[in-house]
Amino acid sequence: MYFRSLELSYGNSVKTFLFSENVNLVVSKENSVGKSTLLRLLFYSMGYSIPGTKGIKFKNVKTKLTIETNKGLIILERDDKFIDFKQNGNTHLFFLPNDSES
Repeated sequence: MYFRSLELSYGNSVKTFLFSENVNLVVSKENSVGKSTLLRLLFYSMGYSIPGTKGIKFKNVKTKLTIETNKGLIILERDDKFIDFKQNGNTHLFFLPNDSES
């Protein structure tokens, strides 16, 4: 299994991150440029209760995570407390419990 891509929609901005099947490094020579936020958004997109970071409320970020597995692609689309799980032409909607974020 590996992450293929993560698409983030926040306000009028859309940003897509593409991942390699091999090794992916999240690096920067500077601090406070979004490395931890990107990793936190990966967990958030999978349904984890992750509080936002300074200036970004994750509940306002729509995510689309594409994962490749040996059984095909899985697409997880999260909008606040809702996750659409898509695999092999089937779609399941999940409602997540309340996050601890206020």
